[in-house]
Amino acid sequence: MMKRHFYLLIIISFLGITSHSLAQTGQLRQYTVNDGLPSAIVYNILQDRAGYMWFATENGLAKFDGKNFKTYTRNDGLTDNLILRLFEDRIGRIWITSFTGKLCYYLNGKIHNPTNDTILAQMPTLSISVAFPAEDKNGVVYFGNQKSFFALKGNRLYYSKVFNSISHPGNDLVYPYTPDYLPFNINSDSQPLKELSHFPFVRKNYYHSGPWLINRLKQANLPVINTIQYQKLIKNDLWFTSSDNGAFQVSDINSGKATVKQYLPGLVINDVYCDNENNLWFSTTGKGLYFLGGNAKNAIQKLKSAELPQENINALYRAKNHIIWVGAINNYLYRIKDHKIHLYYSNSGKDLINYCYGVVGDDNGNIYFANNENLTSFNQHGKENILQPSVLSPYPYNRFGNYKSLSVSRDGNVLTNNPFKLLIFEPNTAIGKNHLMRIMPAPNNKRILTSFITSDGKIWAANSEGLYSLIGGKWIPNYPGNDILKEPISKIAELNDGNLIITTRSKGVALFDGHSVKQQLTENEGIASDICNRVFTDGKNIWVATARGVSHIVYENGKLKFIRNYTTNDGLLSNEINDVVSDNDTLYIATAEGLTILPEIKISYTPSPSVYISSIQYGSTLLSSDHDTILKYENNYVKFNFIGITYQQPKNVLYKYRLQGASLNWELNSSGAVDYPSLAPGDYIFEVMAKKADSDWSRPTRFHFIIKAPFWMQGWFYFLLYTLLFIALGIIFYVFSRLKRRENEKKFAIQKRMAQLEQQALGALMNPHFIFNALNSIQQYLHQNDTLAANKYLSLFAKLTRQNMEAIVKNNVSLEEELERLELYLKFEKLRFGDKLKYHLEIPQDLETDEIDIPPMVLQPFVENAIWHGLMPLDEGGIIFISATKLSPTQYKIEIKDTGIGIENSRELKKSQGLNHKSKGMQLTIERLELWAKGLNTKVKLEIGQGTSKNSKNPGTLVSIILPLQLQVLRKKSRFPFLIDLALFFQPGK
Repeated sequence: MMKRHFYLLIIISFLGITSHSLAQTGQLRQYTVNDGLPSAIVYNILQDRAGYMWFATENGLAKFDGKNFKTYTRNDGLTDNLILRLFEDRIGRIWITSFTGKLCYYLNGKIHNPTNDTILAQMPTLSISVAFPAEDKNGVVYFGNQKSFFALKGNRLYYSKVFNSISHPGNDLVYPYTPDYLPFNINSDSQPLKELSHFPFVRKNYYHSGPWLINRLKQANLPVINTIQYQKLIKNDLWFTSSDNGAFQVSDINSGKATVKQYLPGLVINDVYCDNENNLWFSTTGKGLYFLGGNAKNAIQKLKSAELPQENINALYRAKNHIIWVGAINNYLYRIKDHKIHLYYSNSGKDLINYCYGVVGDDNGNIYFANNENLTSFNQHGKENILQPSVLSPYPYNRFGNYKSLSVSRDGNVLTNNPFKLLIFEPNTAIGKNHLMRIMPAPNNKRILTSFITSDGKIWAANSEGLYSLIGGKWIPNYPGNDILKEPISKIAELNDGNLIITTRSKGVALFDGHSVKQQLTENEGIASDICNRVFTDGKNIWVATARGVSHIVYENGKLKFIRNYTTNDGLLSNEINDVVSDNDTLYIATAEGLTILPEIKISYTPSPSVYISSIQYGSTLLSSDHDTILKYENNYVKFNFIGITYQQPKNVLYKYRLQGASLNWELNSSGAVDYPSLAPGDYIFEVMAKKADSDWSRPTRFHFIIKAPFWMQGWFYFLLYTLLFIALGIIFYVFSRLKRRENEKKFAIQKRMAQLEQQALGALMNPHFIFNALNSIQQYLHQNDTLAANKYLSLFAKLTRQNMEAIVKNNVSLEEELERLELYLKFEKLRFGDKLKYHLEIPQDLETDEIDIPPMVLQPFVENAIWHGLMPLDEGGIIFISATKLSPTQYKIEIKDTGIGIENSRELKKSQGLNHKSKGMQLTIERLELWAKGLNTKVKLEIGQGTSKNSKNPGTLVSIILPLQLQVLRKKSRFPFLIDLALFFQPGK
């Protein structure tokens, strides 16, 4: 163990590693073991051609995609867990040098080591560690340390027995360490290397670290470095670390104006790396990794110092002369010119915290400064000399205070407010010249949130109810119909065309034309937060200070377009922004922790992130995205995980994907995962693209796969299925034809029997007894010389006989016709029996009697029985009730009820008279009804019984017939009556 630590100390000395305490810097993002890094000691950094970051650590090799770390250890094939150096050659091998001196490399998801790779098995084990791999322009990879050296060309190894090292240049020289400049020599005693025509062992670009560097450090107010441990060139800038003071960047090293910038003072820096997004990575001993976004490297941070005594900044204002005015807590007012801060005014001597709520200026150079206590004016008169400030007071009061907003019109009038009053300072009026402000009432006397005066002098105010405008001395509400204006409004600004930009505390940003809200931008449209504090606009560009960063919006052709957000990843001291202004291409951002200046802010696009399909899950199986795949149908659940590699804002990557074969439409996604739970068999191509806030869409990454159809969805199975189907249809057609033929034969027999029964019924109805009685009645009328009654009776007899003859030859008649004929029969009989016979017909309106079919003359026999056997035995006669009732959508009921002696009494009467004859007409009628229903594949229900109890004097008889209704009507109207027959067959009561 002691020997291992001894060698490790030698390696650390060789690599330039020292140990000191951490000094935190606000711009930097830190990654530690809590984020998934395997160790707090990180030696070396590499970005591969795919964009992934790799880190050599004390406890293994780490791969990072911007969101997650993946760790490789000896269990995955590493020769040792203590990794020191990383290098990627032109064919994509990531060479890994470890403490043991045994080489390995990563390629295509696998770690190759001497146990599974024949080339690595031939390489010698170095006594200490491999100091470097490097590659020349011919693709030869070199390995070496202070004791030995060898090279790999293709599959052949070359090595040197004698190693001539060039002495270390000492503390006076700093040289760049890059793959093209190797500080080693080879002499003629080496093994034959004639095939290697070129060796890039060149040393140049040395720089003195003596007076030259010391002078630059003094100019930058940085401490002088006694010992330089590590150095490298990054994009023409020289980077080096000292034994005790972090990392240093020397820019413009070949000019007379070289500058030095220090990073992480006191921190032990092992490596500095610049990735393809221009981000900087710092590996440390004991503190993990630090990340500096490429957009943040040029950020200028103004923290609390002698230059900035009070760093809690509340308000910013850009004057026309490009001077930036800064209002801070406790009455501090600063001026910024050429990125330099100068204290302009302070009046802080009170213990009470005094917030600054606004700084504005007019076209004459006057500056107005509002805080909890006063509204102070500074009259510049076009000069920069500081005059005695003037405190403005409300008229006629001497003091007011607690001012919440400031705005100025084109003619120099200044509007401010406290929670319950609006105040306007008009410098060209009599009271204005006396430093007094005019007081205006608040809309509806509600608490004022903010106020604003436009360039043409129109006044707006927002209170707890919504937004108001002052027109003709009256407050006019503007929130009806504009729900967003009912939200708490934080700030109002004016665009060049007179439209207003309104920021809210819960609903983002609104574009307002003075009458209605034309557009709204929220977090859903990309802005950093719906909680907006301030807004600044130069006409086209709009900058919104939010609770989670600064949002850049462009106003063109009457529309708002979101561009991007700026956060701590871009160098901001905090994401909670109090105010923001821009001047040309420079952005000034106020926070409670200080001021950030972002120079050279332009609407430019960075390269698109590389997007990869990180995993594919098919059922419970993980698939490789490296090649096309044919999948079985059984596991038709597919899930894709994908990653767009960017390190500046890894959580703000937007994806666009589609699955050709299922849909050609692109869908948006921010989670990096999508699943398809039930894909049909087919040929599919999954495509995914990614973009950052300031980039175009990347090229699509594709994965082609085929879900193979199961046997029951393949062509041969369809052919077999259709063949069997045709055979089955043939059999069904044959069986159906036979059944149809038998049904026709059955119907023919039924029709033949019906015809016979109809003839018998006709004979029964037209029986001699009936005709004899009718003629006797007519003769009686004639003997009585009642010619009119005889003629009427004869007319009814003729009409009834004719209708009976017409009906009996039909298979069906309408219920309406049957009831009309029945009523005619009752009229005929009433002429004979007079008051001894009474009748009543009741038909509901919801029963369509003209649409319902019934066999002809099936009701008359029941009525005739009721007259002759129920009523006539009574001296006083009786009443016959006939009713039709709808029972359900498929059935109706006909009831024939009389008040006669009753069916049981009638039978006993006949028995006592010795008459056992059964009514032939009744039997024929019942049989006709049953045959008719059978022809329709249905049934009728017929019940005949005594009306009341047997002991009643006149119990009467009740005949109830239940017949099919709706399906029978449909059959009559349908083009396919056999379907209705089927329904009739299965109807209730079948």
